[in-house]
Amino acid sequence: MVPTTVLKSVATAAMLTATASILMPAAAQQTEIGVNAAVRNDVTLQSAGEAPRDAVVKGEVYLGDKVESGAAGALQILLKDETVFTAGPNSSIIIDEFVYNPATADGNMSANIARGTFRFMSGKIASNPNNVKLNSPVATMGVRGTMIEGVIGQDAVDLARSEGLIDDTSGVDADNALLVVLRGPGRENQGTNKRGELDVITTTSSKRLDEAGQAAFVPAAGSTVFGPFTLSVEALDVFSSNLRTAPTGASTGEGGIGNVDEASGGDSAISEDSGINFDIDETEILEDLNDATDAADAGNEPDFPTGPECDINPDQTGCN
Repeated sequence: MVPTTVLKSVATAAMLTATASILMPAAAQQTEIGVNAAVRNDVTLQSAGEAPRDAVVKGEVYLGDKVESGAAGALQILLKDETVFTAGPNSSIIIDEFVYNPATADGNMSANIARGTFRFMSGKIASNPNNVKLNSPVATMGVRGTMIEGVIGQDAVDLARSEGLIDDTSGVDADNALLVVLRGPGRENQGTNKRGELDVITTTSSKRLDEAGQAAFVPAAGSTVFGPFTLSVEALDVFSSNLRTAPTGASTGEGGIGNVDEASGGDSAISEDSGINFDIDETEILEDLNDATDAADAGNEPDFPTGPECDINPDQTGCN
């Protein structure tokens, strides 16, 4: 027979353990998948069961966080496989799957993009289009080793109209329509197709984009994918001004760039729980990205500059 005092001790320990679990901060129970590399104006992240928090440079990003930006906001997220994911103005994005093995560079990622402007630059896990899925309300995008930019909602409809793709809005879902463009190869593209590829898939059709500057338009759920077609320089500039996070180059966005915060000067964002260290001289990475989009705006292929590059985690030695 177990003494009553022992039973009470066991019950008390169990109660204290349960209480500690309840009191433990939600963030401590979540999976860290990256950090904020650059923030422009008003952007929030919201973990499940928590109030929204302001995005700050080097702040942690957790699996399932909901990213929401204001009319002049933008957030650039650096994921652990060196994927760079940018949410532009009026965006709502959730990264709901991220699995990455640094030893093999294997993994999977999926994100739901409900609205707004976005840019995705492939990291190490995007060697196969089945590894990375970006879901919009009207189509799924399979990304392989490349950089893409897109917009969901009324701005996509406006761009499609200005490009002569549609004459009226019959059959167009102004809240959920998607326009997406292939910008060029990602930094980690190791495949034989150095341009990378983007598959745009609906329930009725699919199209593959495999040349820089090719675009596709999906007006509504279940509709045909229109494309590939080539966007005008003016249309590309709309993406550049909305998605630019570094205060360099021209911007056609209303009110200009606004307030920009960046990780720079070799600062580190360290996760003690994960053991991952992000050595971020992110200003150079952001400038590379902006140079790439500037080249696209000028009608050139948006390749990254040659020569020494800033590695995100070069054995903790910083950038060249």
